[in-house]
Amino acid sequence: LRVVEDVGRWMDRNPGRWVQLIGNWELGVLEGRYLWRSNRKEEPPDPDPHLVEELAGWVASGAMVVSVGVASQSGGAALVTHAGLTRSMWERTCAGLVDVGECAARLNSFGLRAGSPVVRPGEMNGPSFGDPGPLWASCREVWSSWCGEGQMPFHQVHGHTSGFMWGKGAWYDGYAGELVEHVTPKQECRHV
Repeated sequence: LRVVEDVGRWMDRNPGRWVQLIGNWELGVLEGRYLWRSNRKEEPPDPDPHLVEELAGWVASGAMVVSVGVASQSGGAALVTHAGLTRSMWERTCAGLVDVGECAARLNSFGLRAGSPVVRPGEMNGPSFGDPGPLWASCREVWSSWCGEGQMPFHQVHGHTSGFMWGKGAWYDGYAGELVEHVTPKQECRHV
């Protein structure tokens, strides 16, 4: 709850200059459950009602969204999401939009209800449904979906998972060939 309170203060101090991305953890809280456990033998506790209310308020006000399109000073554009946009999600759900702002708006338009394409789980939750949403896709699902299929219409910025084991200095199994030929891990900032 403390970090959410801190973020709320930063938002209040910087109106219009802070956008909070929703990820799988925030989605779980909004659904009334935590996605993690302090002890794997016990069910996680229910989220604090004030936390649920605060996050729901951010969603209702548009302060917390699924995606944001940004442009750089050099003219490049990037889609920013929690977990990344797979090629199939871009083609089917976003209708292949090439304007990053329109693509972000489309993703944000689906809402967070059960069944929404943006909340569809990926391989992290067991068998993938083929089009994991930008709250749950693994970086392997995102990266591999774009390999060999032509270029993305814009850059992507996402977190959630990494294909690189920072502590071991090696790629996870399944990250090989063309996938890793195009990226360079930067150990000092843990950025691929």
